[in-house]
Amino acid sequence: VVAGQNELGNIMQRMRAGDAEFAKKDKAILAAPGGHDQIYKEIGARIQKLPVIGHGEAGDIVDPIKLQALEREQVTRSRTRATWELEQRAALYAQRKAQYKEGAATYTAWLKKNLGPVSSQTAQLLDDATVEMALRCEDQLIGLSEDLAKYTAEATRYAAQHEWLYQKKMSEH
Repeated sequence: VVAGQNELGNIMQRMRAGDAEFAKKDKAILAAPGGHDQIYKEIGARIQKLPVIGHGEAGDIVDPIKLQALEREQVTRSRTRATWELEQRAALYAQRKAQYKEGAATYTAWLKKNLGPVSSQTAQLLDDATVEMALRCEDQLIGLSEDLAKYTAEATRYAAQHEWLYQKKMSEH
């Protein structure tokens, strides 16, 4: 029983092993040169340098043609960046998903090996501590899967938002 518990503990540890590395790689993708903050900062600085052609209640009025060109450049660059980030994050997602699938398969094999056939007629149940560990392992697998689903939904939503902004800005006259 103790050997089985140790084996299960190792399975759970391996499933969590890549979490820090995954987060580090994801942050590196978002922090890579040419990010959205850099794009907004560069375009914002260029907008600030546009010549003022008038003054209104809201402040200085700059050349609308030049402003529109810069805004379109901004959304185009942001869209390109968001697409690149989504591609990078999709690859990271695939790696993580494969790791979780491997963990689930290892857990399933452990469960079959350590649980054996169970029925109301059988007394070959796992002891309570092992059952608790197995349930924690299943709960961990479910949690990891849910987190991964949220991750991919957020990455996709983020890219879609940049696509929407691009389409909106490009359709303005």
